[in-house]
Amino acid sequence: HVAEIVTPITSGRQRAVGYLCVAHDVGKQKRVAGLQAAQNRILEMIASGAPLPLVLDQLVRGLESQAQGMRCSVLLFDAPSGTLRHGAAPSLPDAFNRAMDGLLIGNADAPGAFLHDALLVNDIQTDPRWACLHDAARSAKLHACWSSPILDAGGGLLGTFALYSTGPALQIDTAEQLVDMATHTAAIGIASAHSAAALEESEKRMRLALHAANMFAYEYIT
Repeated sequence: HVAEIVTPITSGRQRAVGYLCVAHDVGKQKRVAGLQAAQNRILEMIASGAPLPLVLDQLVRGLESQAQGMRCSVLLFDAPSGTLRHGAAPSLPDAFNRAMDGLLIGNADAPGAFLHDALLVNDIQTDPRWACLHDAARSAKLHACWSSPILDAGGGLLGTFALYSTGPALQIDTAEQLVDMATHTAAIGIASAHSAAALEESEKRMRLALHAANMFAYEYIT
């Protein structure tokens, strides 16, 4: 995936005395363009009010299309229970998704999430920080993992994004691009969904209060 432009270096008599070669990583350029296009599609979905599960599913699928051999997942932080809940992971086995669903923040059950920092692990089948998930990772044939928290504008935890590989290592440059795009876009989608849910709840309370006021007024008049 490397394109080269070769230009002859000439002397005063126009005789070639050497060549200048400029190489461009076409694969990287295509990946960046693909990620940008995928991000634009997701942002359009968010702006149109698409359901969060659909937004996250399409985000993960778009990322995986740009990362051959890698699998992605999004977990959502449930503040009342302090746990991570399943968000989207269409390419991961159901058994592994069930094992991840409901992990408690604040201990080794949720690597990276409570640290507010990215965590790169070469083999989650053996790493002690993933002890409770060794069997699940082994059954899913997953090894390397880059887990990163998804944070809101104020630094609050919204969830986590994880990038998995069936091999012993991740391509760091590719993984970094995917994680940056995923966490930023997912944060927008999750925050938007939270805002919409809060607005709906506020409107519901207002309707109930108005109904109660009307009932009181009716009973008072009659």
